[in-house]
This record gives sequence, C-alpha cells and structure tokens, in this order.
Amino acid sequence: MAKVAHMSDRRELRAAVEHAFDWVIENRAHFVPSTAEQLIDTKQVKPLIELAIMLNVHARLARVDALASVLDPIEVRRKFRDRRIRSRTDIVIHAFLYAVLRHGGHDDEQQRELIQSAVDARLLDHVERTPHQIMEERLALELGAFSNSLQGWQELVDLSILANTPSPLHLDERAAYHVTHVILYMFGFGTAAEPSAHVGDLPGLRRLLSALILTFCADRNWDLVGELLLCWDCLELEPSLVYDRAWDALLSRQAADGSFPGPERSKSSNKDGCSDLPDDRRRFLERYHTTLVAIMACDRNLRRVETIPPVSIPARPPHHPTVSDQGLMATAEKDAQWLIRLFDRLSERNELRPNAACSVLVGTWVCAAINCTVASALPELADRVAASLSTVGEWIDVPPTLTIITNALLADHGIILPGLATFVRTACAALDAHGAVDAVSDLMFCEKRVLFNQLGWVKPPMLLEPRCVVHATRAFPLDGSRPAVETLLLHLGSVSGYGTRSIELDVDKGSVGELLAALTVRFFRCYDFITATKLLRTAVYLQLDAKDRLVDLIEFILLQHRPEGGYGFFAAQEASVKETVGKQFSADRDLYLPVTLNCLCALAEATSEWRLYGNLRGLKAGALGYSSPPAGLRTTSSASEP
Repeated sequence: MAKVAHMSDRRELRAAVEHAFDWVIENRAHFVPSTAEQLIDTKQVKPLIELAIMLNVHARLARVDALASVLDPIEVRRKFRDRRIRSRTDIVIHAFLYAVLRHGGHDDEQQRELIQSAVDARLLDHVERTPHQIMEERLALELGAFSNSLQGWQELVDLSILANTPSPLHLDERAAYHVTHVILYMFGFGTAAEPSAHVGDLPGLRRLLSALILTFCADRNWDLVGELLLCWDCLELEPSLVYDRAWDALLSRQAADGSFPGPERSKSSNKDGCSDLPDDRRRFLERYHTTLVAIMACDRNLRRVETIPPVSIPARPPHHPTVSDQGLMATAEKDAQWLIRLFDRLSERNELRPNAACSVLVGTWVCAAINCTVASALPELADRVAASLSTVGEWIDVPPTLTIITNALLADHGIILPGLATFVRTACAALDAHGAVDAVSDLMFCEKRVLFNQLGWVKPPMLLEPRCVVHATRAFPLDGSRPAVETLLLHLGSVSGYGTRSIELDVDKGSVGELLAALTVRFFRCYDFITATKLLRTAVYLQLDAKDRLVDLIEFILLQHRPEGGYGFFAAQEASVKETVGKQFSADRDLYLPVTLNCLCALAEATSEWRLYGNLRGLKAGALGYSSPPAGLRTTSSASEP
C-alpha cells in the first residue's frame, strides 16, 4: 500500500505551502477592499474572508506576522465595525473576521456584542438557506464562540446532499462544490480530528470523491481538485492511484510565483467583470482561492499519520450486480426489435451501409446473449444481412473487429460471403506473417490476434503479464487526453486477453478498479459512451468490478435507454453533426447504432459470464480457416472480391 501522497518526500509539500504563502504575502494588498463602497459589496470582501478562514484554521504563526497589514486589528476594527449587519452574509463575514482576530489574541468585546445581537435578532432566519449554508454559519459562529440556536450538525448532514451518497454520474460542478463544502464544514476545513456529525457511507464517499477527483482533473478545475483532496484527507481515506496521481497533477500546476490556477473556464469568462481590470488584479482573482485551498490541503496532508497500514482485500469470486434480470431481458428484447426495424428502414431508404448491417447482426447476437428468446430472430436476420452485404466490393472501410465477428456469425448460420471471407482470411494471413517480437510492441495488433485465435486460426497471442497493470495505471495522467486512455486500454486489454484470459492480479485491485471506475464515470459524464463502455468492460475482464460501483454504472446505461429501443439522447449532437456532415448523415445509423452496440456489449458482459470474444470459440466459424468452404456451408455470390 502506498503512503499518503508524497509522504516519501514531505519536503515537496512543505515547499509548496511555503511558496504559496510567499505569493499570498506578495499579493496581500489585493485581499483588502480599498474603498468604503467595496466594503458593502460581498464579492469584494470575499478574498479577505477566505484568507481569514485559511489563517484561522491553518495559521503558521511565523508567517502570519508578514500579513499584519492585511489583518491589522486596528484597521479591521475601523473598517468593519461600522459595516452594517444587514443579512446572513454580513453575519458570516463579521464572525469569521472576529474569530481570526480573537484567536490571534485581539478580542473586541464591542464587536462581539454587535455580532451576537444580530444572531439573537434572528437575522439568519430571514433568508432561505441550503443545509451547507447553515453549516457555514454554524462553523463561523462556533469558531468565534457565539451562542446560536441553529440546527445541529447531524440534522444538517441528514438534510444535505450527503444524506444519501449521491452518484458522481449525476453531479454537475455546482453540486460537486456542495459535496466538498458539507465535508469541509463538518471538519472545520481540516482542523477537527473528528467530524461534527456522522459521515455515513465511507466506501460510498470514497467512490464519489475518487470519480469527482478524476473528472475535475480532466476538466482542469484545480480549485475543485484541491477541495476534493482536502476532503479525502479530512475523512482519512486510504491513498489510491487516483489520489496519488491527483496530488502529482495539482502540485505540477503551481506557478513559478507560488500560486495555483483556478478553473480554466474562468480565464475566458467575464461573469465577474474581470476583463476590464488590470492584469495583476485579474490574475489575483483567478488564482487566490485555489492557492488558499492548496495551502489548506497540503497542511492537512502533512498532519496525517506517517503511513497508513494496508487493508487486506479478501479474494472473492466474480459477482454480478443486482440489476433486475427480468428488466434486462425485456430491454434486450426491445433493443433487438429496434435493431431489426432500423435495418428495415435503412434498407427501404437505400441508406444501409456495410458497417450498419454488420452492427445490426452483431448487436442482435449480443441481445440474444442477454435474452435467449431473441436467438430465434437470428437465422432470418443473418440471411437478410448476407443479402445486403453480397454486393460489397470493398471492406476496408468497415472496422476489422466488426468484419471478423460478422463473418463468424454468418458462418455459424451456414453462410459464406466469398468477398468477406476472403478479406478476413487475407487479413489473418497478413497479421500472422507479421510476427510479434514481444507483447509491448504488439499492442496495436493484440486484439485482432485474440479474435483470430478464438476462431482457431492462429496460435495464442503474446500477452502482457499481470504485473504490467501497475505500470500502465501509474503512468496514466489524470488530466490526460483520450489517446492516453486508448493507450491504457491497449495495455489492460492485452493483460486480460480482451476477456478471454482468466487472471489474478497481484496488485491493489481496489485501487486499480477505482481508477477504471472513475475514468468510466468521467466519460459517461462527457456522454462519450464508446470510451466509457470500453473502460467498463475492461474492468470486468480484470475482475476489478466492485459490486456497488458496477451497479451504479449499469444503472446509468439503462437510464439512457430510449423508450423505442437503443441508447442515448443526442438531440443537440444530432443537429451539430448534421450541420457539419450534411444530408448523408443518419442519426440512427451513424450515432445511435454504434452507441447502442457498445452499450449492449457492456450490459451483456457486466451482468453475466458471457464474453464477446470468448464466445466466438463456440461458433462454427473456425471452419473458415480452410482454403475452401467446408461441406454444409452455403455460398452467397459476391459481385467482386478484394
């Protein structure tokens, strides 16, 4: 088990904190409103309040003296004593400022009386607040030792977004901030050894934070990443691949001046009216909050125990999610009907393409793996698909995996398309002639070798050893691109033989599974079903599919099921793609069909022992390895052969 992030070199965290403090000190003038009018504007006061919170809970006394001009007791009293307390926001501002001065040995009885009077007058009750906003009030008043009649911590938690641990698949950025605020208020931004209330489902919170960390690393929202890492350490969750790599990503973003960047979207946003400000002021507003959060996160990490003992993960047999079998079977039957209707529509409109015909056949076969009654439709469909493909002269534009499986399925129904069969055999011969030197150099060809091996045409391919999982996952950048994800999938696909190899990983399976689950969440949130379902299936192949998170992902797929069949709701994408591509674009054929095929494969493999490639071995397709069709197979003529 890895140590807490960067525990092997705690100097890196200390240096990051000190450097960030240098930036805070250098920019101390920007924290203080400069005019009387700005004192009335909560937005203008916000930086000073957040600085006060950071200093109040993570004060490094040797450095605080350098900020005396910002939090000078006389100046703060003069400027803020006469600031009218008119709202709950004013009470929170006054309470936090009072608390930081009081803890620094500068109590002000008159200011205390003013704040307590406003609380007693129930000014807090004259506005609708969310549970986490009431938590903020409670924390501010408790830090200043004010009496109050606010709801208790446990009651507030039970009413908050964490009352039932939410799914990261459905949380937007604002909701993610609600999650972090609830946790941070409960732990006093990291100073409390114990939370103010029971935190509930820790495994669920770990899955939630892990997925959100990866999502917002990819979005380059370093502000949220910092808050999520601080939450992780407040909860004292064990380190993981996602956690460790997130620390790497966050620390790598510290600028030469010591500051940390805010969400990248803020640089192009003018909602705060920053475009008209001087460059130094605009840079300050973009960076101050993330920098303060990073200081608190580093401090909290440094105060964790030196090591965390490993947790034994008991061996378990493969298990499947508690998704209704009856519901899945009904869904598969509806999807098979949708596929066949789509085939009919495209044929009638003369819009059927080889890719679509192959996808309909393979998709219906996968539906039959979920619901065996669908198998009765396969013979007739195979005949119709074969007839539509009989005039295809060029197969190069159809994905190789799709042509190989289609050829195998047609052969299983006693049909040979000479053009297709020749193309597949030629591809196999070319691949076989290009021998593999080692598993690493053969990653791009591994999947096709697995397919041909399952058909009995070639010897077993060279596969990566299970230990390579550690290298592949630790080399993956959390804020990486889609090509980085594809590279990871190539490595893990080779280790698992794309679902055809039974292995036992000698690694922290929980941590690797957490990474794949978090990546799957990220791409589902981006509505990239193709990548997300590949990641989900890979986790299943490697037996990293922890029950709770797998159920959550499967339920998300089913939530995207269309009433008429098929998966995904792409109205906005349809219009955009159609405008770009033109009349030749068909939403059902070019958008919904590939998404549906990938969703069906994920559902079939994640809910049973059935494997897409593994089940090719049981087909009659192996006979096509011979130079001529075996007896009993009927040949459908082709206009031309490649």
